[in-house]
Amino acid sequence: MNDATPITIAQNRAVLDALPFGDTQDFDDARRGFDWVFSDLGRRYALNLDNCALTYLADRRSDRADATVTLERAVLTRLVLQELALSDALGKGLVTIDGDASAVADLFGLLDEFTLMFEVIEPKRTA
Repeated sequence: MNDATPITIAQNRAVLDALPFGDTQDFDDARRGFDWVFSDLGRRYALNLDNCALTYLADRRSDRADATVTLERAVLTRLVLQELALSDALGKGLVTIDGDASAVADLFGLLDEFTLMFEVIEPKRTA
């Protein structure tokens, strides 16, 4: 393998200098911990958002929980599918949040929205 040429090194340095790697505020803001309690299942999950990765541990409490969210599993499904807004679920008493409610709202705001352009699972076709 050859060493990079001075031109390649200079171009790489220019790209690195142009990108805002020093500004980590968005990433710092995205580091969150939550406790999720599913009242209908009798289950608890510690959810962590760190380095753009969402991970969970069953039957645990987060050591850095910004909030504890209590709801039924079906309500979470409706929230994720955007059939129900978090504010509406709170207003109807379907969700309770102990702690930083804005952190929970931010979490839902980070989720990607997908437009279904085709069936993900199609029925088996017969010849």
